[in-house]
Amino acid sequence: MASKFFIRRGKRLLGMTEPGKALLIIAERILNEASNVRRLADLFTNDTSGVLTIATTHTQARYSLPAVIKAFRELFPEVRLELIQGTPQEIDVLLQNGGADIGIASERLSSDPLLVAFPWFRWHHSLLVPQDHPLVKASPLTLESIAHWPLITYRQGITGRSRIDEAFCSQGADT
Repeated sequence: MASKFFIRRGKRLLGMTEPGKALLIIAERILNEASNVRRLADLFTNDTSGVLTIATTHTQARYSLPAVIKAFRELFPEVRLELIQGTPQEIDVLLQNGGADIGIASERLSSDPLLVAFPWFRWHHSLLVPQDHPLVKASPLTLESIAHWPLITYRQGITGRSRIDEAFCSQGADT
């Protein structure tokens, strides 16, 4: 190879050249794919040991997964579980780059056709107001009428918020 990949001063490596940085990205991708090939091969052996990495939101890790993990460990004691907590967006990235085997969140993580989503459960949002609040008398209660009041809800990027925003937007109302 004629390209220089490293910036040197004598025997010391000081950094990487632009071609070196590009090569590093390709090398990381190759190593990641090699790891994916090993994982795939492991799936088709009778070996019930290894590591299963699950990326999930804090809500799922705290409330939904403890009983599931307990049952899984009883069935597969040789499998080491790794849990990674993140936002739905972070989980999506982990799944796409091979950093997690399974992603669990309360909403669909991605529209990426290479990721398959299965519904685990459904949940619904509720509106809570004091008994004397004007919305109690609103009939019918609409998203447009709710939009006139301050709303305490999830911040952007947290599970559930995108569904709330989509619902308000579809009715021409702002959150």
